[in-house]
Amino acid sequence: YKYLIDKYSIFTDLKDEGTEAVKGEESYKYSARLDKDGLKGFLMARRKISGIEMTPEEISQLDDMLNSMTFTGYVYVGMQSEKLNRISGDLYIKDMSDEQVKEGNLKISFSIWDFGKPVSLTIPEEYELFNPFMLLGNPDVSTGN
Repeated sequence: YKYLIDKYSIFTDLKDEGTEAVKGEESYKYSARLDKDGLKGFLMARRKISGIEMTPEEISQLDDMLNSMTFTGYVYVGMQSEKLNRISGDLYIKDMSDEQVKEGNLKISFSIWDFGKPVSLTIPEEYELFNPFMLLGNPDVSTGN
């Protein structure tokens, strides 16, 4: 999916905030906001490549989800690897469905490192996909995954 990441901008309003080490790699730090249109395009293209295009209902649900959230924070790009190696910030969600306003703020931070090295993933026998709208009491809204 690398070319999709190159094609679709997921972050906007990037501002240089200096440098910081991420897992031992000196990295450029940028303040950023979520580019909702870019993220929507990326998610739709990713689904299409997988052979499962999004239905109009799923697109509507995705629009609702994106319209109810904002992300502000930081993205880090490794100086040597030139790869996005950390995202941190605040994800604010405001759900106005059912004529009730439900809102929440999630602090997120995740780092990615050791690019190109083998990875082993084990999915538990019983698992449940995380849906941030469940925190607001609206589990019916999904990303169509």
